[in-house]
Amino acid sequence: MMFVGCQGNSQVDLNQLSAGQWLQDLEYLTDKVEKKYAGFTPDLKIRFKEEADKLRTALPSLSVNQRIMECARLMAMLNDGHTEISLDGAEANFNRLPIILYYFGNDLRIVAANHIHISLLGSRVLKIEDHSVMDILEKLKPYMNCDNEVEYITTAPTLMIMPEVLEEIGVAKNTAGVTITVANDQGAESKVELQPITRDEYSRLQFSRVYNKAPYYMENLSSGYWFKYLPESKTMYLNIVTLFNQDGSKPLKKVLEEMLEALDRERAEKLVIDLRRCRGGNYNNILPTIEAIAKRTSINQKGKLYVVNGRLTFSAASVATIYFKEKTQAIIVGEVSRARPNWADNMESYTLPNSKIEFDCLEKLKIHSRVLGNSRIIPVDVEIPRSFEHYRNGRDEVMEYILSVKK
Repeated sequence: MMFVGCQGNSQVDLNQLSAGQWLQDLEYLTDKVEKKYAGFTPDLKIRFKEEADKLRTALPSLSVNQRIMECARLMAMLNDGHTEISLDGAEANFNRLPIILYYFGNDLRIVAANHIHISLLGSRVLKIEDHSVMDILEKLKPYMNCDNEVEYITTAPTLMIMPEVLEEIGVAKNTAGVTITVANDQGAESKVELQPITRDEYSRLQFSRVYNKAPYYMENLSSGYWFKYLPESKTMYLNIVTLFNQDGSKPLKKVLEEMLEALDRERAEKLVIDLRRCRGGNYNNILPTIEAIAKRTSINQKGKLYVVNGRLTFSAASVATIYFKEKTQAIIVGEVSRARPNWADNMESYTLPNSKIEFDCLEKLKIHSRVLGNSRIIPVDVEIPRSFEHYRNGRDEVMEYILSVKK
């Protein structure tokens, strides 16, 4: 998957923009999407125009936050994971509650918090204000762009900690403080009011985590790609977070070449390519490695070669998964990702002229797998759901499974 970014300029005070300027931004947005979006069907194009016309009429009477939310909803109706206005973006600048949420099955857990709320770590979130988390998830779905439903449990936890978003969907009464209801491991419920912090403060926050030791795949969080040989199991482990070259690091091509050299030198008996945190990049950067692995008959065998997917795996990483599956003997393990197989091949980013809010638009489609056809998911061969107990104890259930398999 190829991406071209057009970066916005300095931060704009959105409250100072006139209704006319917001309408200019909406015209720019709809014009680009109507001309460039590759996923339109005739019916969808009509519906998009109808919704855009409704927003155009309503926009002058909306608040700034409502304008942002409604533009996001307009983009989300296209049902495409690459076409969006992200409510998480710097331009929207929504505040945050000082926690991190994550879905383990149907349980929404607090996996990180600031020092004031350490006692909440590991708790299940039952309600936000007077609304169940299930109800909130449904209210958020119209604002989330998606390829498939995995996106909802991936993105909703981020939106659920934004007071402005909660207020606009009718959950929070105001943005000054948000009350959540949680349950501990014994089922005892309690309520706590969380005070929001700015997006910048949130990005600098030193979170306390629910685990003392990070799960294996979350080591080296600052590195976009790294590998390690595990001599006790004769396994080569490669972790890829981005399929772009990372600034300040060796080029990805060089690291992949070094991994292959180490694979041969150590005579590894298993190879694991971990893509579960890889959101994309350029899949052409890994194609030579896939071809090189396919030629290594000693490792290109069932039970020796694994590719790990997770809910975050997306875009170029998903294409890489497909190519591993169809060009090698790799076994795909982990979670079904939020990507569909035969859809996106190129998206571009644009900046609205007045608000400087950025949006993405899918502009090229491609069939990556004729086998998968119109499926909205990329199947995994061995599905391994995320376990909260493993996560809390710093264990990696996927690697434990792979290392337990006897060839």
